[in-house]
Amino acid sequence: MLRSALAALVLLTVAAATSGAAPAAGSREPDGYRQIDRELRIGADVLRAALADALPESRQVLEVEAGYLADQGVLVIVEMASPWFRIDGRRYDVDPRITSLEQIPAMVQEILGELELGLAPEQVEDLKELRAIRESQRGVRAEQRALRAQLREKRRALLRAGDTGAADALTHEIEALQAELAAVEEDERALEQDAVTVRDTLETPERRPNGDQNDAPANLDDAIAESVCAYGATFKTLSGEQRVNVLVRQAGASRYYVFRMAEVRKCQEGDVTPEALLAESFVYES
Repeated sequence: MLRSALAALVLLTVAAATSGAAPAAGSREPDGYRQIDRELRIGADVLRAALADALPESRQVLEVEAGYLADQGVLVIVEMASPWFRIDGRRYDVDPRITSLEQIPAMVQEILGELELGLAPEQVEDLKELRAIRESQRGVRAEQRALRAQLREKRRALLRAGDTGAADALTHEIEALQAELAAVEEDERALEQDAVTVRDTLETPERRPNGDQNDAPANLDDAIAESVCAYGATFKTLSGEQRVNVLVRQAGASRYYVFRMAEVRKCQEGDVTPEALLAESFVYES
């Protein structure tokens, strides 16, 4: 996918540069391309590592690829994800569409709970708590069923006992069982209230899968600027007026950064800060 995007952009660039000119007899490689090609491979690797270190845990760099646009500079494409799907400790990218737990059947909720699918980290912990409460409720209901079975047996025995001396003992046993059943029923009501509280917490907007996305651009901007400042000068072949262009793609959205190479080198040398480098760049979305 990254290679096809790079190829398309290079073709568009070449088409724009050669529009109105006579058709070329054959393809022409830019001067010094073999050297910049080596720099591209190294640059993509170091930027991938730098971004992985700079970005918060809630974001994952899937792939980084760098290409060269003749006479313009370098294009770095970064594929990112917000991974919430975890199996055996590994994280996978899933585009979470669930905005309310009421949108899915209870059985599917339990499946999602087991897989931790499409959920923010806080929701995963809440769902674990909710599952523990549900497990306790199942135990309490089993206890209720056992107590009710004992009550039915004692009541039948009381009917058979009539006015014999055994009736008084059976009556006391029934009263004790009724008190125990009432206490267990109270436990179930308390557990249900706990479950409602946890579900309400799960449903609050800030606990939904995309609830932390509002501050994402600032974190991403800082990470990109710091990484380009530290490692953008890896593209040694570029002139000061050429650009390091970074395209970040995540969840169907694209964010663009355009840095002038002269400013990138100043940043690496410590003459300007990553914040100043970012302020001098073009940053926009599509």
